[in-house]
Amino acid sequence: MESSTEDIQKHVKTYLMVGATLFVFTIVTVLVRTVPFFDFGVPGVDAPDIAFGLVIATFKSSLVMLIFMHLNHERGLIYKVLLFTVAFAVGLMGLTLFAQHNPILPHADVVDEQRVVDFTAESAGAEAAPASAHVEAHH
Repeated sequence: MESSTEDIQKHVKTYLMVGATLFVFTIVTVLVRTVPFFDFGVPGVDAPDIAFGLVIATFKSSLVMLIFMHLNHERGLIYKVLLFTVAFAVGLMGLTLFAQHNPILPHADVVDEQRVVDFTAESAGAEAAPASAHVEAHH
């Protein structure tokens, strides 16, 4: 694989352009977070700011993968594996967000159905009460 000087210069120019683009979009990301002029929606960090930051991060990571990791010269199988990985990551994020908004156990006051030992001062000598009596007494 011989490379001519022109080919090497072409690759160097491409790498420098991609590096400059990554630098510019890093500055844009910082500006969105720190300068009120670039703030979308209400002041402070909100959903549009996060969405815009994720779009910038996706663009930057795509540049890195395509140019620096040479995925633009790969065969179709690598794209199928990459697509599966992205779909899996998005699915895990979706499950995490779903769990935040719809938790399985919304309260920590889960009681044992058979026996609950009441350790209050009033019942120090009493036997363990059935769980239904304990739950009814607290509600």
